[in-house]
Amino acid sequence: LARGAFDEFVSSELRFEVSGMTKRTSPEGPFCAELTGGLGYDPVSGAGKKHKDDMHNLYLAHLCWRGNVHDQSENLIFALGRCDKFGQFISVGWSRPGNRLTLARRYLHPDDIRTTWDFERLRKELIAEVKVGGKVRIPPWKCPLMHSKLRKRKAPLQTSDEHTNKKLKLSTKEEQQDAS
Repeated sequence: LARGAFDEFVSSELRFEVSGMTKRTSPEGPFCAELTGGLGYDPVSGAGKKHKDDMHNLYLAHLCWRGNVHDQSENLIFALGRCDKFGQFISVGWSRPGNRLTLARRYLHPDDIRTTWDFERLRKELIAEVKVGGKVRIPPWKCPLMHSKLRKRKAPLQTSDEHTNKKLKLSTKEEQQDAS
């Protein structure tokens, strides 16, 4: 990509003035920045009222941009969070030179399967949608993962007894079909 190719997608009047602590999730894992401090953010341009998140965990592979052109997924960033006023959200974006972070946030319906995802699942789903080879082919916030369409949860998991009974019923049907 040419330098500045996605500039039109990263400019916004909405500002996040948040702060928090950063720590490693594991010795080899990503960093997690818990961003619940600071002035807050503008949910609507010109509204004049700042909001704060109850939980906002931002995950980064590195604390500073490295410019890895061979595996651009190193520059992807992910966040999981919750705001009492607006609900649960996921955020995806990237880091750029000068440690600039650009993210897009998607608030989720309580029945959306994405509300159950952890960082690893969000990361896996995003990389599958935006990465081809070592390159990020589209801005992360433009992928289907970030669409507003509700992704319904599946039916609750069955208990082991229900699962065993279902298996027995299937075996009986299969045996009957084999006998005929």
